Amino acid sequence: MHKVVTPEIRKLMIKARRNEKRVKDIAEMFDVSRKTVWKWYKRVSKKGWPNYRDRSKRLHTVHKKITPLAEEAILLLRDSFNWGTQRIEICLQSPSPYIQYLLETVLGKPWKPVGLSRQSINNILKKHRRNGLPYSKNKRDWKFFRAQGPNDMWQIDIKGPFLLDGERVKALVILDDYSRFLPSARLFKSVTTDVVTQELNRCIRVCLMSYSNI
Repeated sequence: MHKVVTPEIRKLMIKARRNEKRVKDIAEMFDVSRKTVWKWYKRVSKKGWPNYRDRSKRLHTVHKKITPLAEEAILLLRDSFNWGTQRIEICLQSPSPYIQYLLETVLGKPWKPVGLSRQSINNILKKHRRNGLPYSKNKRDWKFFRAQGPNDMWQIDIKGPFLLDGERVKALVILDDYSRFLPSARLFKSVTTDVVTQELNRCIRVCLMSYSNI
């Protein structure tokens, strides 16, 4: 059984050591190990006011791991894409270009990778009542597909709405399926058919100009 060494016993051990008693004899006298005698002798011998009490095991500085910015990002990804904890975890640590653009635009700050566990993310979702099964009842199994070359296929998606400077906006994202390059990732007050058509025409013109300059 572990012997309890009180502050009074510690004082007597240090006093005996300072009176040039051998460590072995002191250990036998107080029924403690020689390691215990040396530990308290070295600790009390350091500069400063001698303290014979146990040190507090509490951390001097407690860093809050989940910042308000990270919490906002978790809720943004959940509300925008209805993702689970695993997908959110990946995107917080290594977001794709359009996700990073979305985070920086909506949150208003440069995005730095955040490493959080799925449990921590789920705790945030619980806190804001966003956890549980996805809202959609029709679950579909998606198969991976990738285009054969650049500009063979573009993906178009509309995300939002998001509240930016008190104004509701939507993100129109155009992504090259092969290279993952973003020909366009812009915000609009309203994304209509005309807006999508005009943005596609603009991206096509830019691509054609870039090819003609090669």
